Amino acid sequence: MDATVIARLKARVNATVKPPATKLASVFVVLALVAAACGGGTTEPPDDTATSTAPVGQNEPAEASTLEEFFGWGEQYDPSADQERQRQVEEAVATCMAQLGWEYRPVDYGSAEYFDPFQDVSEEEWASQWGFGATTFILDDPWRDIDYPEHEFQDPNQAYVESLSDIERDQYYEDLYGTYDEPAIDPETGEYEEESLSFQAGNGCYSQASSEIYGFPEEGPEQDFTEVWESMERLEQQIMADPRTIEADKQWASCMSDKGFTYQTLSEAQEHFYMEAERFWMTMEQAYVDPFEGWTEDEINLWFENTPPEEQEDFFAQYNQGPEFDEATTAEIRTLSEEEVKTAVAAFACSEPLKEIQAEIRGDYERAFIEENLELLTEYRDAYGF
Repeated sequence: MDATVIARLKARVNATVKPPATKLASVFVVLALVAAACGGGTTEPPDDTATSTAPVGQNEPAEASTLEEFFGWGEQYDPSADQERQRQVEEAVATCMAQLGWEYRPVDYGSAEYFDPFQDVSEEEWASQWGFGATTFILDDPWRDIDYPEHEFQDPNQAYVESLSDIERDQYYEDLYGTYDEPAIDPETGEYEEESLSFQAGNGCYSQASSEIYGFPEEGPEQDFTEVWESMERLEQQIMADPRTIEADKQWASCMSDKGFTYQTLSEAQEHFYMEAERFWMTMEQAYVDPFEGWTEDEINLWFENTPPEEQEDFFAQYNQGPEFDEATTAEIRTLSEEEVKTAVAAFACSEPLKEIQAEIRGDYERAFIEENLELLTEYRDAYGF
């Protein structure tokens, strides 16, 4: 498969939110697709008697036996913990701003309850409605029409900020949020140049407070974790090449065949619909309209300052109606979506009996992988706040 297509596939799958019931909604959803596209490795299954060649200090005993446990991917989200950390951030911001000569009252976000509209949706229910979340998301966005609970928010600092002069207010926000350099735009593509995307907010009270409470890494050169991603891809290829995985895939394919499908692996079925969706995603990206195209930065800031929240919502709503396709294209997408849902429902049914052996296989490899790469994985986890 072309490397560019693989990269786009990774980005698309990463951007697709899976329901809470999907336990492995993680990097390995991506890696399974990529591994299937690139071919499996030839590494033998882990041997407990083999001598590790990991660098000294990297194969210390690890508490987690799977990457899901190590990175906390399967943990139940606890909103109260985040609310407490946010309270601490606000207190730290108030202290920082006071030291700079400003008034700042901590904002209380605790009253806003965590809301997950899909927390009670099972994997089977999700499959029956949204399939793999590929072509089904093109015309119908499950998040677009949700009625989220309304919370009236009152900024305790609004009156104070409005009492400042324009010059004072600019300095206030600079001290609060920091500054950033406008990224350069590639004249050929019209997109931001990746190397110029550098947010310089180390001098802002919010950045300092967040770093203090959440433990974000200090401002500096970005760490290169290419080795982590490459090693994870190799790991996934090893799992795919394990004889037990191959046998499980055969059982899965036989089950799918009985239901009228010809896919040999789950990743093959997923990849098929993601690649079909890719054609339409590209059309959608090309049709994107920037609501502020032609506006200056000052005009945009002034609009936000002077436009009531209700009018802002109405303004953005007209740009958030989803893509528009002609009748023939819409019919094609609907047909693909129906096929995707049928495939996903069948895939779920055929996967259920194999989950135990698949978890055992993955556990064998991931346990050894964590022990051999503990130091590197810990650095990666700490850098990205998993």
